[in-house]
Amino acid sequence: AFGQEKVVQQSTIDKLNQERAEQQQKIEAFGRERAVQQSTIDKLNQENAEQQQEIKAFGQEKVVQQSTIDKLNQERAEQQQKIEAFGRERAVQQSTIDKLNQENAEQQQEIKAFGQEKV
Repeated sequence: AFGQEKVVQQSTIDKLNQERAEQQQKIEAFGRERAVQQSTIDKLNQENAEQQQEIKAFGQEKVVQQSTIDKLNQERAEQQQKIEAFGRERAVQQSTIDKLNQENAEQQQEIKAFGQEKV
């Protein structure tokens, strides 16, 4: 009886040792899988950091471009003011030209009248 019990217990021990070995293999496989996943996580974090730098660089470039746009708009506004000032000056000059032409025409009439009067 003790011999049979010992055989049964040894069989149980063998099965448990076999099961333990299989579980150890699973644990090791999970460990390798975890290492691969951690490597993937590290790569993705590195890629994310690089993309963040790229986004930051684009942001800085956008700020520089906005500054350039602001300067160009300021310059455009100043040029528009100059154009408007030239327009006002031109209008004044045209008015002066019109007055001088009118005065010239009147003087031509006077000269013509003097010429007729002389005859």
